[in-house]
Amino acid sequence: MALSKVNPSLVSQNHGRRNMFHNGEMQISTKGTSFTGVQAPAYCLDRWHSQISGVTSKGICTITQDSDAPVGFSKSLKVAVTTADTSLDAWAEYAIQQRFEGQDLQRLCKGTSSAKDVTISFWVKSSLTGTYILEMLDDDNSSRHINKSYTINSANTWEYKSITFPGDTSGVLDDDTAKSMTVSWDLAGGSNFQGGGLQTSWGSLSQTKRQDGQVNFFATSGNTFLITGCQMEIGDTATQYEHRTYAEEKHICARYYVHVGSGHFAGYQNGVNNAVCTIPLVTPLRVNPTITVSGTRHIWRHNGFNTISSSTVTASSANFNNNGKHRFSLEINTDGGGGGVNGYVACVYYSGLYLDAEL
Repeated sequence: MALSKVNPSLVSQNHGRRNMFHNGEMQISTKGTSFTGVQAPAYCLDRWHSQISGVTSKGICTITQDSDAPVGFSKSLKVAVTTADTSLDAWAEYAIQQRFEGQDLQRLCKGTSSAKDVTISFWVKSSLTGTYILEMLDDDNSSRHINKSYTINSANTWEYKSITFPGDTSGVLDDDTAKSMTVSWDLAGGSNFQGGGLQTSWGSLSQTKRQDGQVNFFATSGNTFLITGCQMEIGDTATQYEHRTYAEEKHICARYYVHVGSGHFAGYQNGVNNAVCTIPLVTPLRVNPTITVSGTRHIWRHNGFNTISSSTVTASSANFNNNGKHRFSLEINTDGGGGGVNGYVACVYYSGLYLDAEL
């Protein structure tokens, strides 16, 4: 039998599930596809966070999931300035970010003599050319950071960028579900973030070295900035983008934010005013979520039907994600209307139920 020769270049840690970013090609947008009047920190497309702070009544934008994308991709994240910030406040900060759990970054070997280089690659398109800053910030170790610049050369043209960050031999990342690292695509920064020279090697927090040389993308209303194909991998070389199926990416994102949608949930009366029901989840959430509800809410119980006007709901931590189970208990306050009998069967209906476990 003839033996096939194995190509050594294919036997590498960079092949198979190498991209550490989630939703890197901007396919998943559970909360919606358009977010207007954005002027404060908020999540928009799944796993992507808009960091806007240190400003008031200016620097407002719209963030959308856009169909403008380079060949091989179908979606991008687009930032469009709707209210300019021509005179940045000292602590003004504008960025698009992704945040990471510590347990997902143990492969970086950060804080050890074996710390790995990391390469971040992406496609970008902007109406404003010039110098932009990409930052990695260690949230576990007093905000150690490293910043690299890249240049957008041609306006309104898709450009591919690849930036390598050396491994950091200081500051071990926690092996847990909390936020350990933030990667930021900076868009503008006030004077407190500039003037110290860019910190291009890992070091202690120095605010004036974080955005030195960064253009003010928010200076003109109508400016646009689009990114997609974002990949973060171990090594000093960018490889071809690791496409995942829509189902895979949706499953990953569901760990952080879920729209349960409308449905009937069986449960029982917990006293005369409250009802407890069990919510099934396809993916265990990262932590006990913040829960919001919208639309119509009803409860059926042994003695009839009630409409719930209150949005008061709490998750039972005792049953949430216990031993990896894909369900948790939800307790609903029925506005003190009484009439329930403890332990009796109840059925709750919600037309909108949202579970937020983001970092």
